This record gives sequence, structure tokens and C-alpha cells, in this order.
Amino acid sequence: MSLSFSELKDLYSELNEFLATQHGEAVRSEDLKTAETCTQKNIHNDQAYFLYLFTRLEGRINEKIQKEKSELNEAYFMDKVQWIFSQNQQAQQRIQKYYEEPNSIGHGADFNQVISMRTVVPQIEYYFGSINLQ
Repeated sequence: MSLSFSELKDLYSELNEFLATQHGEAVRSEDLKTAETCTQKNIHNDQAYFLYLFTRLEGRINEKIQKEKSELNEAYFMDKVQWIFSQNQQAQQRIQKYYEEPNSIGHGADFNQVISMRTVVPQIEYYFGSINLQ
């Protein structure tokens, strides 16, 4: 069963709040090693949920292509994005930026940047919702 964006956000928030609580307790007790561990876990949590959410967007894009423009099924992902968001250059650029991270991770690299989930989640959710499936 596939989780919805709402369910993913709830799961993310639950773990994020837990880590924030653990971090706060470590700072108050001056346990700097645990505080740093919590910080690193939070970064990895952001990265993991970013990948999870991006795969939902990627799946939606592929589903749209399969239903409406099947000749692009085997095309480069960004060609599919360009077809779907042909009137929205900003969406194309942002999705390109997002695409580069999971693509590099899938080939063994590490994240190159810190993910701001407060920014990324609403954007990915918006793009996902704007893809109408007929």
C-alpha cells in the first residue's frame, strides 16, 4: 500500500519531533555527543523523507506520461517533466534541481545540500497535485 503525502508528512513529523526532544534533552544535560548524534539523525531523516516524497512525484509523472503520452515512456525523466510542465519554467527548474539529488544518491553519492523540508514538502506536494490524471 502506498502512503499518501499526508501520511508521509505525519510520519516525518513524528520522528522529527522525537529527535528534537532528544536533542533538547541532550543540550540541557550538556551531552554534546548525543546532541550532535541527534542533529545528524535529523539531517538523515530529512534526506530520507525527501527521497520518499520525490519518488511519489516521479511516479505521478510517469503515470501521467503512460496514460497520455506513451511515446515518452522511455524518455529521459526531465523530458517528461518538460512535457507536463511546458507552461511552467519555474516548475521545470525546481524539479530538475530536486531530481539531481535522488539521481546522484541512486548512483552512490551523498547529498550535496541540506534539505529544508518546510520548503520542499509543499512544493513537491503542489507539483504532485497539479498533475491531473485523466
